Amino acid sequence: MPRSVVLIACLLAIAAALSTWFWWPHTVNVPSYREADNQASTSADPVSSNPVVGGASRAPVKSNAGVSAASTTRTLKVQLHGLHRDAPWTTELQIELNDRGRKRVFDDFQSSAPVQKDGRCDLPLPEWWQPGIRVKLRIHGRNAGYRELTHRNQGNLPFVDVLVLDAQPVAELSGKVIDSRGEPIANARVSAFAMYVGHPSGKAVGSASSNENGDYLLRTAPDIPLLIIATAMNPIVMRWRGTDGITDNGQLRGDVLPANKTVQLAINYPGTECNFTLADAAKVTGIIQWPDLEPIQGARVRFASREGTKLELSPSAEIRWQTNGTIVANGTTTVDRSGRFTIPASPGALLDLRVVDANAILIVGELMLYSVVAPIEQIITVPYPVALRAIHQGQLVPHARILMHGLPPQRTRPDGTLRAVVATNAMVRAEQGALRSPWQSVASSQLRQTIDCDMVSELAALHVEFAGEFPVRNAAFHWKCDDGRELTERLHRGDNSGPFEIWLEPGNYELQVGPTSGERNGTFLLPITRKFHIRKTNATGPALQLDLQAKLGGKFTLQVLDDNSQHLAGNILVRSARGKEHIVQMTGGGEPGSFRDEMTTCQGNLPPGPYEIVIDLGAKGVHRRYVTIKQRETSSVALRL
Repeated sequence: MPRSVVLIACLLAIAAALSTWFWWPHTVNVPSYREADNQASTSADPVSSNPVVGGASRAPVKSNAGVSAASTTRTLKVQLHGLHRDAPWTTELQIELNDRGRKRVFDDFQSSAPVQKDGRCDLPLPEWWQPGIRVKLRIHGRNAGYRELTHRNQGNLPFVDVLVLDAQPVAELSGKVIDSRGEPIANARVSAFAMYVGHPSGKAVGSASSNENGDYLLRTAPDIPLLIIATAMNPIVMRWRGTDGITDNGQLRGDVLPANKTVQLAINYPGTECNFTLADAAKVTGIIQWPDLEPIQGARVRFASREGTKLELSPSAEIRWQTNGTIVANGTTTVDRSGRFTIPASPGALLDLRVVDANAILIVGELMLYSVVAPIEQIITVPYPVALRAIHQGQLVPHARILMHGLPPQRTRPDGTLRAVVATNAMVRAEQGALRSPWQSVASSQLRQTIDCDMVSELAALHVEFAGEFPVRNAAFHWKCDDGRELTERLHRGDNSGPFEIWLEPGNYELQVGPTSGERNGTFLLPITRKFHIRKTNATGPALQLDLQAKLGGKFTLQVLDDNSQHLAGNILVRSARGKEHIVQMTGGGEPGSFRDEMTTCQGNLPPGPYEIVIDLGAKGVHRRYVTIKQRETSSVALRL
C-alpha cells in the first residue's frame, strides 16, 4: 500500500478522535441564577426578549439521546419578593423546562420544590441541561393570599445568581349587586381603586364580574384604603371570560347608575357582605342617522362629563370621581340595529355627546358636540359621506394615497374610492407613484356627493437604502420642504422589494428617518437626519439615491414596587456614561420624564451602552438604578422599596 495512503488514513483517524472528544458532553460547573444587576422583574407576560435562565438538576430525567439520569446538585435559585408579613407562602413552586432545539433531543422536565420562610426556593434542573441549549422555562405557583405566580422565558438562557419573582398579595371582598327592585345584576363590573390622600388613582388594582345571581368575589390589594365601584355592564356576546374572570364587553349599560363604597381589607380577613344597589338612571336616549333618516348601524357615540378624576374601567368605559364623593359614568356606547343608544345619567346631569364612529367610515375633523341635561331624547344627524375617487386617464386607481391636511394618509379601496364623513372644510388630493392630483376643497354637505381627484405625472422618486449589520424593512420617514410642506410616511418592504421609495416635488428637503412599529430592526432604529435637493425628472428617469448607515439601539421597561408589591408612579431622568441627560417618553400617555403606576416602556430608542436611571418618587425619595442598553433588546429595570 502506498505510504501516502497510509499517512492520509492516520490523519483522518486522528481528526475523527479529536472531533469525538470536542463534541462529547462535558461536565459543567453551573452557577446559580438571578436576573442581571438586580434590575429585571418578571410577570405573567414578559415584555423583554432578554434571556434569563441557567441552573442545574438533582432530579433524574429521561433523555431521548440515551443520556443516563443522575442525581446532581444543580439548582435554579429563586427569591420571592413582596411576601406579606401576615401570609407566608406555604405551597411548592413548580418548574417546567422544555427542549426547544431544532432536533428536540431531550424530554420535557417537570419538578417542584418548597419555599422557605424568607421566600427562597431551590428548584431542581434536569441533568441534560447545558449552556447553549434552547429551552422554554415556566415557573408556576399558587398560594392562598396571593395572585397566581407565573414566570416564562425561552431561548439560550444565560447564568446569573438569583431569579427574583414578585409575589403579589391580595385580599378578598365578596358581596352582591342588585337593582332598585332587588333583582340580581349579572355581568356587573366591581372594581377597586387605591385611595391616596383621600383621592382615588386612575387605574384599578382589582376587578371582578358578578354571576347570574349578582354575586361577585373581588381579589385586590390589602392594607390600603380602596374605593370600590360597581357598574352594570353589557355582557360579552360569546360569553367567554377575560382577565380576572371579566364577563362584560367593556361598555356600560344605560338603565342603571354606578355605586361606590370605601373599604380597607386585611389579607387574612376576607371582606363579606359588601353589597351594592344600583339606582335607576335618568336615561339619555337617542338615535344616530343620515340626513334621509336612515339609522347608522354600528355607529358609536361618546358621552362625557366636564369635571372629575378619570377612573378607567375599560377603553370604552370610565368613571369621573367628583371631589364631593359622587361619581358620574362616562364612556362610549354602540347603537343597536335601529341606530338607537341609551346612556346612564343622574337626573339633571350635564353630558357632552359626540359621534366618534359612523360605521367605520373615516371622519374628517370632529362632528358636532351636543350638550344635554338628563333625562332627554337626542336625535343626531350625521352628514352624508363624500365619495373620493382617484382617477388617471379615465380609470379608477386602486390603493391610491389620499392626503388630507391634518390627517395621516389614507388609501382608496380596490375599486379606487374612499368614503369619508367631512365634519369641517378640508383640502384633499390623491397620489400614486409619480401621479398626483391638485389640492381640492371638500366641505360638509347634507347631499350625497362624489369628488374626483384627477392625477397626472408630477413627482420625482427618492430611493432610500440602509447599510448596516441588520436589514431594515420598516421605518418612518418624516420629510420637510423649505416651502413649509411636511409629511410622515411609514413604509414597509420585503427582502426582495428594492429600496424604500418616496415621491416628492422638486425642492430642498430635510429628511428624518426613525423607528416604526412592525419588524424588529425597524422598531429599534436610531434616528437619522439628512438634507438633500431633488430635481424634476420624468417618471422613467433615474431616482435620487440616499444611502444611510443604520444604527440600532434598545429600550428599557421600568416598574417601581412598594413593600406590598403595589406599583408606584414618579419621574425619571436617564443619564449616559458621558453625562448626557435624556428626558424620555414612557408609555401610558404621561408627560415626558414621568411614568405611571404600572410597568411602562420608554418610547424612544437609546444608543447601546451603560446608563444611570434617576427615579424621583417625591416623598419616597430619589433612587438610582443602572442598566446596559443592548442592540435590538428591551432591558428590564425594577425598583423594589
